[in-house]
Amino acid sequence: MSSTRSRPFATLRSRIAGAYLALFGLLLLVGFATLYGIYAARQIRQAEANLDFQFAEFSAEYLTGSEYTGPERAIGWDDVPPAIRAAIVRAHPDVRPVCCFSDGPSRYWIAGERAGEAFVFDLAAPDYRVEAVRLSPPDRVGHMAFQFSDEKHEVGERDSINLLLSPDGREILASTPVSRETAVRLTAAGLALAPGARGTATVGRGHWRVGRERAFDGRIFVFAHLYDARSMRLILVTGVVCLALTLCLGSALGWLLSGVFVRGINALLAGADKVRKGDYTVRVPRVGSGREIDALVEGFNAMVAETETVVTDLRTISDNIAHDLRTPITRLRGRAELAFSSGDSAGLAEDVAEECASMLSMINAMLEIARTEAGSRTARREPIDAGQVAAESVELFSTLAEDRGLSLSLARPDREIPVAVQRDHLQRLFANLIDNALKFTPRGGRVAVSVASDGRTATLIVSDSGPGIEEKDLPHVFDRFYRSDRSRNVPGNGLGLALVKAIATLYNGRVGIRSAPGAGTAVSVTLPASRRS
Repeated sequence: MSSTRSRPFATLRSRIAGAYLALFGLLLLVGFATLYGIYAARQIRQAEANLDFQFAEFSAEYLTGSEYTGPERAIGWDDVPPAIRAAIVRAHPDVRPVCCFSDGPSRYWIAGERAGEAFVFDLAAPDYRVEAVRLSPPDRVGHMAFQFSDEKHEVGERDSINLLLSPDGREILASTPVSRETAVRLTAAGLALAPGARGTATVGRGHWRVGRERAFDGRIFVFAHLYDARSMRLILVTGVVCLALTLCLGSALGWLLSGVFVRGINALLAGADKVRKGDYTVRVPRVGSGREIDALVEGFNAMVAETETVVTDLRTISDNIAHDLRTPITRLRGRAELAFSSGDSAGLAEDVAEECASMLSMINAMLEIARTEAGSRTARREPIDAGQVAAESVELFSTLAEDRGLSLSLARPDREIPVAVQRDHLQRLFANLIDNALKFTPRGGRVAVSVASDGRTATLIVSDSGPGIEEKDLPHVFDRFYRSDRSRNVPGNGLGLALVKAIATLYNGRVGIRSAPGAGTAVSVTLPASRRS
């Protein structure tokens, strides 16, 4: 037992708490990963947009040799209205577009090149006149070095880095002021990409979105934008802390809730332990832990009640058997001792045969009761006319009644009264009731048998004009081996009415008795009526 308790998750409560903890952790982890992924994707998209604008802006500045001050939204050549594109091509057919900007349909700013010269088209609504401004900057590399060094960045952390490389990528011609190591690593990341492609590189403690573009003269632009900034690290740390706190809360809540769920099981375990120690009076109360647990509690209580009944009956039977067998065995011993001393072996044999017959009758009755109580699954339930069986039983006992000077009568309706029972069981029921009534009715008395039905139940009544039963004995007359003081001198073993009750209970019936000293006795049996098929 101790080794089982020492193992983790050996109890149902710990397993439920562990399941809650795992569920809380999994849900929180999935939720946080989803939110973090959405935020990271948004950061990447923002970085992509920044890279696109950086390329367009610095391409324009590289081409024109002056600081770009046009619209703040970069667009592609295909995003320019077809009419404007056609007008530019007609006016300057040899100019190749390099970068385009727009702040909506009111203005388009387009830069292009032809033979190393820059052409700028600044088109405004509504006429969008194509008027080119030709520029020939003397020192493009120097201008870009100045522009890169003059870029404004976030306070405390540079979030954007720009590089201008030679056509073969081996030389850094201009760069944002950063360490040599950072510039070299970002250059390597950019050169690993195809022209126009985007990628991710980890440099230092940050994640960078890197883009590679080719300038109009063959030189290479490498742009990098930091998307894992301080805010994302803060979100990550906050998420980890929240995850830890939620796991602690989930484990505590899981432990408390599991205690509520297993409360009924603990009560059942405590009750089972008491039953194991011999206390069959224990009953487990319903604790409201759920319909299944309550059903299990009810089943346990029913099982213990049945066990208590069986154990009580066994104790009663064993005590009664010991009591009832002690008397004939004592008589047999005394008669044997007397026969040995007097030599009367014939008288001893007669007494032994009589006592053995009495004990055998008692044992057979006990076996019959036990078989009846255990026969709920094997008993045949067939429509039997209770009035016909009553008539047969009265006819069987009529001779005995005449010999004892008793009147035996039967009252039954003309129609059939079918009950779903096994025929021999119904015969034994009538036989025991009639025999019991004849046994306790003095000479000159009467015994009446009646059968009636209200359509739903059949009522069988056997009454007599005997001395009756005292009120204190009435609750016990259906108990096994019970015999009142008045019946001690009458032959019998106290099992007849117990068998009657067992047969009635087998077929979901009930028994009753009405008696008073000097007023006779009436025993009634009510059985469910049946319809003939």
